[in-house]
Amino acid sequence: MELESWKLMVVLLAGIPHGAADVQLALGAGKARNAAIIFMIYLSLAILTFYLWAIYPLPLTLLFFGISAWHFGESDAPKSGVGVKGLLGLWHISLLTIPHPEVWQTAWPDAAIFFSGVPNVIWTSLALFIWLLGIGVWRLGIKLPWAILVLHGVGLYLSFEFHFLLYFLCWHTPQALHFARKALKKDWTSFFRLLTPLSILAWLPLAGLYHYAPSGSGVWWMFGGVVALTFPHTFLFHRLFSRS
Repeated sequence: MELESWKLMVVLLAGIPHGAADVQLALGAGKARNAAIIFMIYLSLAILTFYLWAIYPLPLTLLFFGISAWHFGESDAPKSGVGVKGLLGLWHISLLTIPHPEVWQTAWPDAAIFFSGVPNVIWTSLALFIWLLGIGVWRLGIKLPWAILVLHGVGLYLSFEFHFLLYFLCWHTPQALHFARKALKKDWTSFFRLLTPLSILAWLPLAGLYHYAPSGSGVWWMFGGVVALTFPHTFLFHRLFSRS
């Protein structure tokens, strides 16, 4: 079973806004005339990533999950060391992907037979073991809030789309929006006024990839669009976290 298009659309609607203010964040205290240059650099990196993903989908997908793991860990513990960020991110991304083999069937169609041949109970059991490790890391001084343990515990028994949606809506997006609003020094009303048109602008190309893709491949190409946007977004937030 592959990812369902309407569910992926819902995930994108929830996830896109948390990166919609990236160009404004990159500007920082810079002048407005720099916005076009920064936007072109951001867009060029996204296009280059998409091009490479279209040629080498598996390596770029693996790299996508790797930098996503780092981004999640860095968002959770921006002041911690590399090891802590890496462990947290690996924990998050493992729980978001291992119990949901449909992710790999979509991202890596050539291996669909392998992933579909392994019983779901195996994937769920492995993910449950990783979830339990989240409690064990307290011994390492990494204190995960009980809310995220509950969130991922519930997500193990949902589809990937709804697990990811739950994670973004209840955890990662609020973190990113709070950081972005403080960095831009805006109240919530003006901040959401800024995000709304930018979110639509970012969402339209992804919808276009799905609509104009060859029959039956829309979800695959839209997934590539998500991969492309993740690279510049993660790099930007890493720079911002490093400076803050």
